[in-house]
Amino acid sequence: MSNGIYKVRSLHMLKVFVSASRLGSFTASSQHMNMTQSAVSQQIKRLEEIVGFELFYRRSRGVSLTGQGRLFLSQILPIFAQLTENEHQTELTKNKITISLPFNLAQHWVKVSLGQYKEMFGQIELSISDIKSTPIDQTIEQQRKERDLCLIKLPTEDAKYLSGQWKFCLHDTLVPVCSPKYITSNRIFDMTNWVQGACLLDEVGTSLDENTTSWTDLFIENEYGFGSHFEKICFDSTALKLQAAREGFGVTLASTPEILPDLHAKRLIILPAKPVSSSYSYYIAKRELPQETSIDETKNERHVAINWLYESVRSLVAHHSSFTDPVCIECAR
Repeated sequence: MSNGIYKVRSLHMLKVFVSASRLGSFTASSQHMNMTQSAVSQQIKRLEEIVGFELFYRRSRGVSLTGQGRLFLSQILPIFAQLTENEHQTELTKNKITISLPFNLAQHWVKVSLGQYKEMFGQIELSISDIKSTPIDQTIEQQRKERDLCLIKLPTEDAKYLSGQWKFCLHDTLVPVCSPKYITSNRIFDMTNWVQGACLLDEVGTSLDENTTSWTDLFIENEYGFGSHFEKICFDSTALKLQAAREGFGVTLASTPEILPDLHAKRLIILPAKPVSSSYSYYIAKRELPQETSIDETKNERHVAINWLYESVRSLVAHHSSFTDPVCIECAR
């Protein structure tokens, strides 16, 4: 008998059967399913033909399951529950879009683009989550599959392990930044010579004597010379290092896209120096949309919204140059 279950191709037919079995009446089931009583009867008769046995005893005062009908119900309920859950989730996703971005970029996107999204697609629920910068693993691909749009930052050398859905967005660069408070409190009048006497904020375990560190790269790239007098304070995380820079305790190297909120709010400013290349890059992926005609696709607001978000995020990451010009001393004061 179990083979009969897999002959059924209509979820609606199973819904009618479950409704009739629970209510004990084709008439009550027709009201519950918003169908005519004859349509319910025909659906049950067709289901019985498919599975090859009677499901109900028909009586003048209603219906009751046969022994085979009760067994069939017990077998289909787990499958039916999963199918209806999947159907429910599908209905939900029609009016919901999920995206993941690195926290600082998500923060800036909310500031500059969320209002426009609400004006254009306010009827479509938007779920935004942050995604950590991490070496590639299975969770990266899993997050891509679970979200409509995903932006990640990962070591450039790991990009070869990404699936074909990911598109290169930007190679990351690092620039020296500090707060306006640091400029004024240290009486830095010649911005081109900020490195003299600077307090460099770095991470634990790095050293200017190691040619692989970012500060070393910056010194070499800008020909500052290692004889320059400077102080150094080390932290065990990038977040702490940036917070120390915001509070005016020194200069740190920062990823240009990820300090956009600080630059926009003028909590941090970029000092004159050639940027140095980071070992990280940004990659973006969006959910593959069903193949449809161009006419249908223009009518599908959800697809239009996903495409708009894709371009909005790409633009935010790629076109950050308007915030990254070195500041002059008058602007810093």
